[in-house]
Amino acid sequence: MVLEHGFFPPYGGEDDGVGTHKDWLTLQPKELNQVPIDNDYDSGVEVSQKDKATQMIIRQRNAYRKIIFSRYHEIILNIRDYINVPVSFNKLKCEYFLRNGMAVAVGKDALGNFQLLGTVNDTNTVTNAFTPYSTKRLIGKDINFVIPKHLIPIDLKNYQEITELDNAQTGDFVILRNKPFTFTNDMAIVNFYADRLAELMASRLSLILQAKVTSVIPVENGNSEDADQIAANLLNGAPYLIMNKDRMRLKDMVVTIGDSSIPERIKTLKTAFNDEQNELNNMLGINTVGVDKASGVSDKEADSNNDYVTSTTNMYIRGVQHGLDLYNTRFHKKMYVYMNQPSLAELKLGGDD
Repeated sequence: MVLEHGFFPPYGGEDDGVGTHKDWLTLQPKELNQVPIDNDYDSGVEVSQKDKATQMIIRQRNAYRKIIFSRYHEIILNIRDYINVPVSFNKLKCEYFLRNGMAVAVGKDALGNFQLLGTVNDTNTVTNAFTPYSTKRLIGKDINFVIPKHLIPIDLKNYQEITELDNAQTGDFVILRNKPFTFTNDMAIVNFYADRLAELMASRLSLILQAKVTSVIPVENGNSEDADQIAANLLNGAPYLIMNKDRMRLKDMVVTIGDSSIPERIKTLKTAFNDEQNELNNMLGINTVGVDKASGVSDKEADSNNDYVTSTTNMYIRGVQHGLDLYNTRFHKKMYVYMNQPSLAELKLGGDD
């Protein structure tokens, strides 16, 4: 099986803010950095200042969604780490496959080195908790190898999965899984919260723009180039205005208004944003403070989400550690997986810290 570069799916249509799968495949990392966030959408036909402001909010919303969607892809590939694995084992590539929901085969290659061998399509095996009635063990022919041909074992019929059926006394490879049970895909979780975070960010920008413009300018038929210029200058923070005195009587026309609730509403949106991001982090096994400690709550209250995060962390560890335990037993190794963050330093791994 040939895997395309940039396998992460966009989870949406062409206008979801992250582009289509094809769009991402055509961009190299260097080119991604060169794509401007604020593309020149205003070139060509001139539009009103109101439409420009609307376009700016939409661009900011879509740009932020792309940033947060991509950043969490980067983050989740680096949360989990491994102990006592040899340099021949590609940890990051393993995480890439696991986080995409694939079952990964790892074990001895033709030279006897511990390798990331490839992925498996047939997950109906005794080691899979999701197929509780299966008594089957996989063989080498079930693996979609991603290693060079000279490292692939020759006798794939007798190249077998290590299982608990014989107390891990025979076999050559094990299967690692992102989670023991997969009812929800990690990428779908990131996609859901990326939409919510982007909408909150757009709402904050809208309020900030409203706070900058506190004037009402009556015009004939709701249209005036001079009035549009005033709005543009106010939005851009101009300290003074120069207008045609024959066409615009500013003192008589402009009505200044104010909304004292805007700062408080911006603060509320910030709190909502933090809550949404904390929920996303906790669902991915990233420990975050669930409440603002500056509000006067106790340390116990601030850390009240630790049990949930630990449960989520155990889920992400057990899917991988189960396979490593079988390999450890078979070849007398001590390889472990853990979540690479200081708050989880006390997590027990196979009886060891």
